[in-house]
Amino acid sequence: MTNALAQATQTVFAWLRRHDRAGLVLGALGGVVSIVSIFWSWAWQPQALDNMTYTLSPSPLQIIFAIPAALLLVCLVLGELAARRSARSPLGRMAWHNGARAAASTALLYIVLIVFGIGVELGGLVNADPGAWLALAGALLGWLGTRMAPQDRPPTLFRVKSPQWLQ
Repeated sequence: MTNALAQATQTVFAWLRRHDRAGLVLGALGGVVSIVSIFWSWAWQPQALDNMTYTLSPSPLQIIFAIPAALLLVCLVLGELAARRSARSPLGRMAWHNGARAAASTALLYIVLIVFGIGVELGGLVNADPGAWLALAGALLGWLGTRMAPQDRPPTLFRVKSPQWLQ
């Protein structure tokens, strides 16, 4: 059973990786949706977490959620710039898409915990406002998009040239 599940998972991720340009767009869209969601209320009542009931006035927890969402966008943009540049440039040596994957995973885990916390503190997920669901959708889009994004070159020391004075 687990072997069949692992094979099905590998097949799905292989299909996702074939559509890398769509993945970059989807990941960027997820980052933008996540950032926009912090300006909407996330909870119905002020007792949840730190009073996320105000629209256009994000709470500290909502601002913290914007950090991995913004990092996702930055990594995707810099990853595209690095793909167009030489591998020897400092920009081309970084694993930008891996950073985008980490940021998207962080945002998804964070918003799942926040929505779960709202549900626990207020007595059900029905108390989560549309902003929380929009944030969850944006984080999920970002996560799926980064799984579809192209893989970075594997890290290796073979391409690194030491300075002449060091040799």
